Amino acid sequence: MFTRSLDAGAMAEPSPIQTNPAELLISGSYAVDLSAPLTEFGGGQSCFAVVDRMPSVRSGVKRDLMAVQVGPMAPPRPLAFTALAGAKFDYDMQPVAHGRAASAGGGYAWFVVCPQPPGPAVWPDAAQSIVPWSETDLLVHLIRPAALLLDQLDNVGVTHRAIRPNNVFRSRAGHPVSFGGGWSAPPAFLQPAAFEPPYSAMCHRAGRGGGSIADDVYALGVLMLALASGRMPMEGLDDETVIRRKLDRGSFSALTEGLRVSAAIADLARVMLAEDPDHRPLPSLLADPMAARARRVAARPAPRASRKLDVGSQSVWEARGLAAALASEPEAAVRLLRSQAVAAWLRRILNDHTAATAIEDAVRSRDAETSIDAVRADGLLLMTAVATLDPLAPLCWRGVALFPDGVGPMLAAEAANAAMMGRLEAMIAVEAIATWVDLHPNASNAAVMRLDARQMRMTLRIAGWSGGMARLRYSLNSHQPCLSPMLAGQCVVRLNDLLMAMENMVTASAENIVDREIAGFISARYQGRMDDDFTILARTEDPAIDPPGEHGMAQLRVVTRLGELQVTRAWPRLAAHILRAAKPGLRQWQSRATRQSREAALVAAAEAGQLPGMLMVLQDAQGLALDSEAAAASQAEISGIDRALRLLAEQGDARAIVSRNTGQEIAAAFGVIAMAASVMFAVRG
Repeated sequence: MFTRSLDAGAMAEPSPIQTNPAELLISGSYAVDLSAPLTEFGGGQSCFAVVDRMPSVRSGVKRDLMAVQVGPMAPPRPLAFTALAGAKFDYDMQPVAHGRAASAGGGYAWFVVCPQPPGPAVWPDAAQSIVPWSETDLLVHLIRPAALLLDQLDNVGVTHRAIRPNNVFRSRAGHPVSFGGGWSAPPAFLQPAAFEPPYSAMCHRAGRGGGSIADDVYALGVLMLALASGRMPMEGLDDETVIRRKLDRGSFSALTEGLRVSAAIADLARVMLAEDPDHRPLPSLLADPMAARARRVAARPAPRASRKLDVGSQSVWEARGLAAALASEPEAAVRLLRSQAVAAWLRRILNDHTAATAIEDAVRSRDAETSIDAVRADGLLLMTAVATLDPLAPLCWRGVALFPDGVGPMLAAEAANAAMMGRLEAMIAVEAIATWVDLHPNASNAAVMRLDARQMRMTLRIAGWSGGMARLRYSLNSHQPCLSPMLAGQCVVRLNDLLMAMENMVTASAENIVDREIAGFISARYQGRMDDDFTILARTEDPAIDPPGEHGMAQLRVVTRLGELQVTRAWPRLAAHILRAAKPGLRQWQSRATRQSREAALVAAAEAGQLPGMLMVLQDAQGLALDSEAAAASQAEISGIDRALRLLAEQGDARAIVSRNTGQEIAAAFGVIAMAASVMFAVRG
């Protein structure tokens, strides 16, 4: 029988895949015009004009649209997409659609489609200053539209978290503003530190979390000061200085230093910039600025020590400043805490016996800790100390500050930073979020956060490529593209796009088509389980102990299951690769004729790009059983022949012994006769 060779090199390399033009449209309708960038509308992100191919299907009204490009390490906010879908919001560029399209740098990117703003930003990026707005303009055309929008967002449980000068627009003076979207990046990801409360500004920019509407009110207050004065508050200061000045002087005093604003605007800004978010006015109250100005909550100034405490390179005078310093200088902080210097300063100098006792208890618990390693125990101690000193502070872990709902975006933003990933992994492994929640008993969604902490830890504990940090990253970021280097430029966000991207990138000579990133991506997106195959692929193949072609078979099973989502497609490139990788798997058939027929069928399926057909050839339990039965029957027949031959051999040996014995007896008889004859002859003679 003629059999074609299984060598991958013998197969012609498949031609490049031609992408279907319909796949370049977002939601099958929106085409991104890369030749028409809209740099002034993106609020700091790249954006382009959009052509709606089917406007009549929806409303019959053609709108000017734009597409904001999402950064590969800064996933958008899918919960906001869900909450905003179908709702009507005033003064906001509400997302219309989102999806994958060709990018300006080649390959693909994810875009968020929304209406274009009515005009330029109220403060262009290049501007050093602007003409100050009048008090009436601020109250009528900024504060009231913002109050209406924030109230609508609050009703659906979404925060904006992107109120900043280059993301607020209007057509011309005397008209209300519109607010750019905050959905194409993590919450507050692009916010300058001056526009965030200190407890948010001190976080990693990807870990600030959704926050509350009160945080949007704070950002709106800073924007109001900028437009009222024509100058940017705290301009030219680095983030650390901004945070320290706000903590030392209070946000209002720090932000208004050097600015000239009217008394009415100053009064309104003071309540909007309250340190405690519970003291800031609700959006519904902001709709009546006069009432909001009258809502003054008396806040006791923080006690100030008579003698400073040095934490590393920083000198602190009060509790919140001490918390921030401990968070930013973890090594020095742990030494001070364990030496009881912090507790002593709190008790003797600041006269805060409650905080001092809590710190002393935390240090004693740390010293008695034996269930985890010293580094993680120190991390828990530091986190506890910061939360004790400043209830508004975020979760601070070994130099990293974030809120619990910022873990996912942080994993995405810092995926390439091994040191940061190590710290986050340690934080998740000890369920630090659950401990942080216990220190904030009044936190909203406390039960949910505890459950999330447990689930994240369990995901880390899944062995092999099915678990770990890669899977956790994709589980927490449903719109995070797969970061496998084998998919560079493909922007694979949906599981349905993965197999096509692999088909486009793989060659017949590729070493592998599944790595840890792809395995984590699939494990987070796929409804079934592939743990066994990922366990096989995670270990180095050992020909001495592993079944022949085990890695190739595992790859084939993975891509075949993915192919079930797109049953009409052929995958010639993937098939060419797997043909080589799975070749040793044919050794499991013992019959030469069967191997030859299977070889022919395997090559035919590979040339047709039919992954299920290849799997049926190699993974045929019934065929293997029949082959084993035939081999067993053949072996039994051979064994029978061997037994017959041994019996004949044994019988031949017995006959040979008899023959030898008979011959000897005959020879002896002849000898006796001869001797007798000779004696007789002698007697007669």
